[in-house]
Amino acid sequence: MTAGFEEEGYLDGSFNEYVTKATRWIREHYHDPGLQVSQIASHLGISRNYLFTLFKESMNHSPREYITSFRLSRARELLIGTEYSIDGISYACGYEDPAAFSRAFKKKYHKTPVEYRAYIRKEESSKILADVKTENENMNLS
Repeated sequence: MTAGFEEEGYLDGSFNEYVTKATRWIREHYHDPGLQVSQIASHLGISRNYLFTLFKESMNHSPREYITSFRLSRARELLIGTEYSIDGISYACGYEDPAAFSRAFKKKYHKTPVEYRAYIRKEESSKILADVKTENENMNLS
C-alpha cells in the first residue's frame, strides 16, 4: 500500500536516497514554474529515466505526479490559511496560468479553488457555531 505524497511514504520500507533528495529539491523549488524532472535528475547526477524508475519503485508515482501533488497540497494550505488571491496562490505554487492551476486543483480535490475555500470557510463557520452553542449550553446562556 502506498502512503500519501505529503507523508513521503515508503512502499517497501526502504526509501531510495535519490528519491529523498529529489523530494527535498522539489519542496525547495516547487514555486518555480520552470521546474522540470530533467532539472532534478541533473541536480542529482542521474538520468531522467532512472529518476522516474526510482520514483515508480519507491512511491508508485512519477516525479511529475509528485511535483503536481506537492504543489496542489501547498495550494490547499494557502487556500485554508491565507487570504491570498487564487491567482496569487497559483503563481506561488509554480503555475504560470491560473486557469491551468484551477483545472488541476479541481481534478485532484473535486472542487475549484474558489469552491474549496468557500467550503472550508463554511465548515469552519459551522464548527465554530457548534462550539459556541456548546459553550453557551455549558454556561446555561442559550
